[in-house]
Amino acid sequence: MPAPRPVPVRRVPASTPGARPAPAAPAELDLAALYGLGTVRSVAGGAPLVLDAGLHYVVVDGALELRAAALGTTVELGAIERGACLATTAPAGALVCAAGSTGATVIELSAPAFELLPPALQRTLDRGAVTTAARWVNGLAARHAAAAGRTAALVAAVRDAGTRAGRMLAASPLREALAAIPALPIHATDLAMRLLDDTTRADDLADAIKSDPALASLVLKRVNSAAYGLEVKVTDHYHALLLLGTALVSQLILESAVDDVIPATPESRAIQVRATVTSILAYEIALASRGNVTPLAASTIGLLHNIGDSLTLLLRRDRPALAGVLEGVPGPAVGGAVLASWGLPARVCEVVRRQDEAPMLGADALGDYADELAVLSVARVAHDAVVDGVAPPAFIAEHMARLGLRDTDCAAFCREVLAPALTKRGNTLPAAIRARLRG
Repeated sequence: MPAPRPVPVRRVPASTPGARPAPAAPAELDLAALYGLGTVRSVAGGAPLVLDAGLHYVVVDGALELRAAALGTTVELGAIERGACLATTAPAGALVCAAGSTGATVIELSAPAFELLPPALQRTLDRGAVTTAARWVNGLAARHAAAAGRTAALVAAVRDAGTRAGRMLAASPLREALAAIPALPIHATDLAMRLLDDTTRADDLADAIKSDPALASLVLKRVNSAAYGLEVKVTDHYHALLLLGTALVSQLILESAVDDVIPATPESRAIQVRATVTSILAYEIALASRGNVTPLAASTIGLLHNIGDSLTLLLRRDRPALAGVLEGVPGPAVGGAVLASWGLPARVCEVVRRQDEAPMLGADALGDYADELAVLSVARVAHDAVVDGVAPPAFIAEHMARLGLRDTDCAAFCREVLAPALTKRGNTLPAAIRARLRG
């Protein structure tokens, strides 16, 4: 049987500057060669076609819409029209085409099959692939420029909001109210300073607790209280350190100090439970990251991150006349201001104050303490995912990548790393947290 005659390739006149080059029409293609060497894919209307790297795709009927997945968000790249060719180096699954409502027919060519095509047809297909890619690049460049402009405006707006909150905090009635909040006990401030010092080792903290009878007594009282509800009685601080670990004992001391400042209410207890779980998660996240934030510092920031919410509750209760002013001041701003008045390092004060910037700004726009903000952001999202079953938002993958975490799929990271870590600590956690995790 004689071989089918190739359809002549018609030369297309060069387009005028600025004009959009038209894809090759099917009549310009050697359809017999394409059908003979390629694999025909019939895609139903709206159905996806997953593209593989190293292959050429030629649309001979209908049209496709190309999409890419980025940080959990689908990005529309543009149309692949009838007669157009696409060559991709993206890994399988990174790019997906969906057919239009009428469906599409696509010829898929492997690299060896492409080399067997007539040279003129190869040149036509390569030219078409370049034209298609150039059109997408131009479109993406325009969208990127527009997004960069919006991002700059958002960064300015977020920072302006922080400035306004600072001015409100500096106003006389609120400033006086914050100044009246009791300071942390000296031992707690000293411990926090040690925890936030990257040169501090766990052994140094253990020695400090052992050498201070008041701290050792506080640890025993706290860990044997009904709030902890341990099944075994802890007989001395050595036993506490062995059972709970230095980080958790340090956390326990800071919790006790915060409780001395903020009277316990159901609302403040709920805030503190969240802080404790977030602190443990921040410790594990820092442990799994590339090490720019020490686990002890991450744990301390996590424990203090929502103290502003408790302080706001306290101010609303004791100074009802400030309720209207407090409406315009977010909890993180209150927390950062009070921690600064207690003499804690700027590292924790600024991270607590700016924590709500991370969901709105990219990791690269966070400036100072970006790594600490990234750890806290991942810990806050992980708390909601592990404890409340909330699906992680797309933005968190960017912060996980900044931290150098091996897996930037937050749901998988929570399931495979963080949830087991909480389970492992289960019997050494306060009773309220054990009940919260069981719930």
